[in-house]
Amino acid sequence: MDRTNGNARLTAMERVYGEIRSAIISGNFPVGSRITEEMLAERLSVSRTPVRAALQRLASEGFIDMASHIGAVVKVWSPEEARQIYEVRARLEGMGARLAARNAQKADIARLSRIAAAIAEEGVTGEGGTRRSERNRDFHLLVLELSGNSHLHRTAANLMHVGLLVQAYASFNARDAQRSDFDHFDLVAAIESRDADWAEAVMHAHIMAASNIFVAAERAGDHAIPGAANGDAGLSGRRFG
Repeated sequence: MDRTNGNARLTAMERVYGEIRSAIISGNFPVGSRITEEMLAERLSVSRTPVRAALQRLASEGFIDMASHIGAVVKVWSPEEARQIYEVRARLEGMGARLAARNAQKADIARLSRIAAAIAEEGVTGEGGTRRSERNRDFHLLVLELSGNSHLHRTAANLMHVGLLVQAYASFNARDAQRSDFDHFDLVAAIESRDADWAEAVMHAHIMAASNIFVAAERAGDHAIPGAANGDAGLSGRRFG
């Protein structure tokens, strides 16, 4: 195998992935819009191979849906679909928090505390909202890791679609974000104090609160991704070398 060519393909895929992801988050590709391999390959000046790989990754993260004979469509998370996912997450991650309160070591709790503090430094829109979503996912994944139950960890992690998290945080206002941050700090305190009941209750309430905010915003007709516009999707006519 030619390692040089392999690395070049990986670099192209990462670049294409980043460009498409940014276009979705910024609203240049609105929710529900169709994007094709041919169009992306032409606009990003690459072959279809890295485009196809990037789209597969974005689909696994919940940013797009792949459909036969249609191509990729920027995923629309319906209120009912989101509610169902959050309900399952609340149960599973509540159990994870309970187990983490029993098993976490001092160094683990310090890591969790640092992530909670980093989340609180981020905004809720634009790149800050994206970083908040990613760090929030890191926080929840670490709690699951600290549960010591690999089956629980794997099952719950599969429900943490980054695309949904980004859309959900776009529904938050500053007060919602602050309340979410307080939940993270309370959860760290509960785990540190070895109070399994408290940890489980905080995690369950935290996830369901996020669900209620997102579902209410969607039913009110608010756009989940800021900057989303009507009309043809595109990368603002940009070409990337």
